[in-house]
Amino acid sequence: PEGAPGRARARRAERFAVVLAWLGLAGLAGLVALSWKLRAAPLALTGAAALLPLATLAFAAGAFLAGWRWPAVRPPAALAALAWALVWGRAWWSAPDAPPPGAVPVRVLSWNLQRLGFEAGEDAPALACAAAAVDRLRPDVLALQEVSGRDADRLERRLGLRCRQVDYGGTGGEAAGGLAACLRGARARFRSEQARPVVPGRRWFYVFAEVEVEDALFNLMVVHLPPYPHDPAALAGAATARRQGDAAAALLDRLDRLRDPTVVAGDFNSPRDAALHAALRRRLRDAWEVAAWGPGGTRRALGWFPVRVDYVYATPGVAVTAARRPAEDCSDHRPVVVDLALPR
Repeated sequence: PEGAPGRARARRAERFAVVLAWLGLAGLAGLVALSWKLRAAPLALTGAAALLPLATLAFAAGAFLAGWRWPAVRPPAALAALAWALVWGRAWWSAPDAPPPGAVPVRVLSWNLQRLGFEAGEDAPALACAAAAVDRLRPDVLALQEVSGRDADRLERRLGLRCRQVDYGGTGGEAAGGLAACLRGARARFRSEQARPVVPGRRWFYVFAEVEVEDALFNLMVVHLPPYPHDPAALAGAATARRQGDAAAALLDRLDRLRDPTVVAGDFNSPRDAALHAALRRRLRDAWEVAAWGPGGTRRALGWFPVRVDYVYATPGVAVTAARRPAEDCSDHRPVVVDLALPR
């Protein structure tokens, strides 16, 4: 028949589409497995991990469209959609925890303040912007990154905070960038607070504090994992990823020795699907995925693509009742605000 060559071409095209769809699905699955397991990942893999949710969703949509013409393409499309729903979909239909009876509400704000714009003085615009945001958001506990000792002092005076600040290298210099744990209002107080090296023997510090809010006691770890270098030659290597992986392993080792409820908050300089977050999620709950909605990008990579690099984690047993990313424009990072309910 005259239509036989056309039908043969159509069958070949369908077979090719099916093979391509299964290969694409296998490639996405391999990329997920690699990004979750490879602690010392090069920057290219880290970038690919940031794109995984979008890539998987786009693949599922494209395969479903192709399935209208080639029905055999529908199974890999359905599997990709199911994988997206199970792995990343949680943050698109939040199910906040109900606070247990008698629990103490605590609001945590984590924010990279970009050194308050490197502006000096009590009337600096970035300081005024951050102070207004804190007044509006009304957190009990603040986990701040990229703040110097002078920045913390200005915030204390402006907002009546009580802060424990350390610079990243532990030098004690007032102008050196660092991070801080701060308390706001009369409900919260420090039981203890200290600066500790993230990895023993290395000069990159975090703040560890025991915080009491009314009758609830919990540990607070304010962290800022090493950033990627600005040097293009250094970006190609995996040194930063190794440092981040070592830091995550050290933090998990400390968590194993803690009894009280614990909150880990800060700038992790890595997307949700980096190996260090896969390790953290095995022990901790990602507050955003429990109680928020959407991808939650807190910083724009390359100036345009939103990536979630700022996180608040809590140990099981801490109820996460709400999480959001306010649209404050005081820094190159957006803040993350999480409402917790802690046992007395």
